[in-house]
Amino acid sequence: MQQRAIIRQALPPAKNVVKVGANADSIPSTPTVASSPIITPPPRSTQIRQNIQRNAGQISDELSELNAQISSHTDATATAVNKLLNNKSGIFDKPVAAQLDDIQNTSTKIENLTSQF
Repeated sequence: MQQRAIIRQALPPAKNVVKVGANADSIPSTPTVASSPIITPPPRSTQIRQNIQRNAGQISDELSELNAQISSHTDATATAVNKLLNNKSGIFDKPVAAQLDDIQNTSTKIENLTSQF
Protein backbone atom coordinates (compact mmCIF):
# COMPACT_ATOMS: atom_id res chain seq x y z
CA MET A 1 0.00 0.00 0.00
CA GLN A 2 1.40 3.38 -0.93
CA GLN A 3 1.39 6.27 1.45
CA ARG A 4 1.28 9.81 0.28
CA ALA A 5 3.02 12.61 2.09
CA ILE A 6 0.90 15.63 2.83
CA ILE A 7 2.88 18.83 2.49
CA ARG A 8 1.23 21.87 3.95
CA GLN A 9 2.19 25.22 2.53
CA ALA A 10 1.39 28.53 4.09
CA LEU A 11 -0.33 30.83 1.66
CA PRO A 12 0.94 34.40 1.46
CA PRO A 13 -1.33 37.04 3.01
CA ALA A 14 -3.88 38.65 0.72
CA LYS A 15 -2.71 41.99 -0.65
CA ASN A 16 -5.86 43.19 -2.30
CA VAL A 17 -9.43 42.85 -1.04
CA VAL A 18 -11.66 41.57 -3.81
CA LYS A 19 -15.30 42.60 -3.49
CA VAL A 20 -17.84 40.23 -4.94
CA GLY A 21 -21.51 40.85 -5.61
CA ALA A 22 -23.91 43.25 -7.28
CA ASN A 23 -23.28 46.15 -4.89
CA ALA A 24 -19.72 45.28 -4.02
CA ASP A 25 -18.58 48.90 -4.07
CA SER A 26 -21.11 49.93 -1.39
CA ILE A 27 -19.99 47.25 1.11
CA PRO A 28 -17.50 48.61 3.64
CA SER A 29 -14.18 46.78 3.74
CA THR A 30 -14.04 46.61 7.55
CA PRO A 31 -16.84 45.18 9.66
CA THR A 32 -18.80 47.53 11.88
CA VAL A 33 -19.76 46.88 15.47
CA ALA A 34 -23.44 46.17 15.97
CA SER A 35 -25.29 48.53 18.26
CA SER A 36 -27.49 45.84 19.82
CA PRO A 37 -27.58 45.64 23.62
CA ILE A 38 -25.40 43.10 25.40
CA ILE A 39 -27.36 40.09 26.61
CA THR A 40 -26.67 39.27 30.24
CA PRO A 41 -28.07 36.48 32.40
CA PRO A 42 -30.63 37.38 35.04
CA PRO A 43 -29.19 38.36 38.42
CA ARG A 44 -28.78 35.60 40.99
CA SER A 45 -28.89 35.66 44.70
CA THR A 46 -25.58 34.78 46.32
CA GLN A 47 -27.19 33.73 49.58
CA ILE A 48 -27.53 30.04 50.46
CA ARG A 49 -30.99 29.03 51.52
CA GLN A 50 -31.22 27.59 55.02
CA ASN A 51 -34.32 25.39 54.83
CA ILE A 52 -33.27 22.77 57.39
CA GLN A 53 -32.26 23.88 60.83
CA ARG A 54 -30.52 21.07 62.75
CA ASN A 55 -28.07 21.10 65.53
CA ALA A 56 -25.26 18.68 66.23
CA GLY A 57 -27.22 16.92 68.96
CA GLN A 58 -30.05 15.91 66.65
CA ILE A 59 -27.66 14.63 64.00
CA SER A 60 -25.65 12.71 66.61
CA ASP A 61 -28.84 11.11 67.96
CA GLU A 62 -29.94 10.08 64.46
CA LEU A 63 -26.52 8.61 63.68
CA SER A 64 -26.38 6.63 66.92
CA GLU A 65 -29.89 5.28 66.26
CA LEU A 66 -28.86 4.21 62.75
CA ASN A 67 -25.73 2.58 64.16
CA ALA A 68 -27.80 0.62 66.69
CA GLN A 69 -30.18 -0.55 63.95
CA ILE A 70 -27.27 -1.67 61.77
CA SER A 71 -25.67 -3.53 64.68
CA SER A 72 -28.89 -5.35 65.57
CA HIS A 73 -29.44 -6.26 61.93
CA THR A 74 -25.86 -7.54 61.64
CA ASP A 75 -26.22 -9.63 64.80
CA ALA A 76 -29.52 -11.11 63.63
CA THR A 77 -28.04 -11.93 60.24
CA ALA A 78 -24.97 -13.59 61.78
CA THR A 79 -27.17 -15.68 64.08
CA ALA A 80 -29.35 -16.81 61.18
CA VAL A 81 -26.33 -17.73 59.06
CA ASN A 82 -24.77 -19.71 61.92
CA LYS A 83 -28.00 -21.67 62.40
CA LEU A 84 -28.18 -22.44 58.69
CA LEU A 85 -24.56 -23.57 58.56
CA ASN A 86 -24.89 -25.78 61.63
CA ASN A 87 -28.06 -27.42 60.34
CA LYS A 88 -26.91 -27.80 56.75
CA SER A 89 -25.56 -31.14 55.70
CA GLY A 90 -22.14 -31.08 54.19
CA ILE A 91 -20.38 -33.49 51.89
CA PHE A 92 -20.96 -36.59 54.05
CA ASP A 93 -24.52 -35.75 55.20
CA LYS A 94 -23.25 -34.36 58.49
CA PRO A 95 -23.57 -30.83 59.81
CA VAL A 96 -20.60 -28.60 59.11
CA ALA A 97 -19.64 -28.47 62.80
CA ALA A 98 -19.53 -32.28 62.96
CA GLN A 99 -17.39 -32.41 59.82
CA LEU A 100 -14.99 -29.91 61.36
CA ASP A 101 -14.69 -32.07 64.47
CA ASP A 102 -14.01 -35.14 62.31
CA ILE A 103 -11.30 -33.31 60.38
CA GLN A 104 -9.64 -32.11 63.58
CA ASN A 105 -9.74 -35.62 65.06
CA THR A 106 -8.29 -37.12 61.89
CA SER A 107 -5.48 -34.58 61.77
CA THR A 108 -4.69 -35.28 65.44
CA LYS A 109 -4.53 -39.02 64.71
CA ILE A 110 -2.20 -38.41 61.75
CA GLU A 111 0.07 -36.24 63.89
CA ASN A 112 0.20 -38.96 66.55
CA LEU A 113 1.07 -41.61 63.96
CA THR A 114 3.82 -39.52 62.39
CA SER A 115 5.32 -38.74 65.78
CA GLN A 116 5.67 -42.47 66.50
CA PHE A 117 8.01 -42.99 63.55
